[in-house]
Amino acid sequence: MCSSDLGLAGLVGAGRSELARAIYGLYPLTAGSMRFRGRSWSPSSPAEALRQGLAYLPEERKRQSLVLDHSVGDSISIGFSDLLARWGWIPRNAENQRVDAAIQRFGVKTTSATQAIGTLSGGNQQKALLARWLERDPEVIVLDEPTRGVDVGAKAEIHSLIQELAARRKGVIVISSDLPEVLSLSDRVLELHDGRVEIGRA
Repeated sequence: MCSSDLGLAGLVGAGRSELARAIYGLYPLTAGSMRFRGRSWSPSSPAEALRQGLAYLPEERKRQSLVLDHSVGDSISIGFSDLLARWGWIPRNAENQRVDAAIQRFGVKTTSATQAIGTLSGGNQQKALLARWLERDPEVIVLDEPTRGVDVGAKAEIHSLIQELAARRKGVIVISSDLPEVLSLSDRVLELHDGRVEIGRA
C-alpha cells in the first residue's frame, strides 16, 4: 500500500536535501516559490515551520539531530516540550509521562529514558527521532533518508509508521537514494537530476 504523498528520488548531490531544508526554513529561497496550505510559503526559520505544523527529519542523525551523550528522554522531549510549557515552566511529571508513552508507542528499545541515546542501535536512534517530531502531531513531515543505517527490522517498523501517517491523512515527503523504497512508499515521485525535475507516478 502506498503511504506517502510524495517521494523525492535522485542521486546524492541532486538537490533533494537542499529542497527539504528550504521547505523547513533552514535554507533561504533563491529562486522559485512554494505554497503550504494554499498560501505562499517561505519560512524564516525552522521554528516558524514547526509552529505551522511542518516537521523535518534530516539525513544525518548523529551529525544533524543528536547529542549522543544526552538521554533518550531528553532527545525525544526536546521536540515537544514547548507544547507542555506553562508560564515558561515545563512540568517534569507531564514531560516524563509523555516521553515514556512515546518510547512505547514508537517501539524504542532502551533500558530507560535516562540511557544515553548514543548507546542505542541506529534503528532505535531513528525511532527516537521520529518520536521527537511525531509527538507534535505535525500536518506535514519531511523524512530525509528515514531508514539509512538501520537494520531490516527497524526499517520495516519505520515503513509501518509512515503508512500509519498516510492513513491519518498526514502529508509525508520521503527522500531516499533507495529507489525501491521511494516507489514502495509513494503514490507520486519527483525525481531530481542535475537541476531537472521529472514527475512520475509510483
